[in-house]
Amino acid sequence: MIPARYHSQLPCSMKRILSLLLLLAAAFSALAPGGPKPQIQPPFTATGQVGVAFSYQISVREADYPITAWAAAGLPSGLTVNTTGVISGTPAWGTDAGSPYSVTLSATNGNGTGTATLTLTILPPPTAFVGFRLPDFPAAATPAPTPSANNMRLILQMGATQAGTAHPFNATLEVQVPGTTTWVP
Repeated sequence: MIPARYHSQLPCSMKRILSLLLLLAAAFSALAPGGPKPQIQPPFTATGQVGVAFSYQISVREADYPITAWAAAGLPSGLTVNTTGVISGTPAWGTDAGSPYSVTLSATNGNGTGTATLTLTILPPPTAFVGFRLPDFPAAATPAPTPSANNMRLILQMGATQAGTAHPFNATLEVQVPGTTTWVP
């Protein structure tokens, strides 16, 4: 049996011990991580083209939000990453020479930073075409069509193809009188 003198002090001691335990539990839970660091999700490959707008969304699991910072290290010139994890821009001329790029993607939340590697391929710019027409000859010429003084016209056709659409430009150079020329766009 506990003497009466100590019996009255026991509930007070238990309260102190309980308060200390609750304080330690709160401190431990504050120091313990609340969850895993972000896990970046596929796809881990992307393709862009010099001179053509590009966009890629870095994605993580729903449980990883809120994300406090997004980053992408090793991007080719012309591309940047924004505060929502979108890599965008237009790959600069010449960036296809360094392709493919190994881009380190990262996402940070309150539990740490998760990383992954994106293999980014940059293709050359769209191809261009240049055409050239010989002098026009009269359809019913006698004798057979040959360049002559009354048939001194040269047509130059040039242009470019962008995203599969041709953008031609035609120019005609006509000779009116021997030794003088006229430019007809």
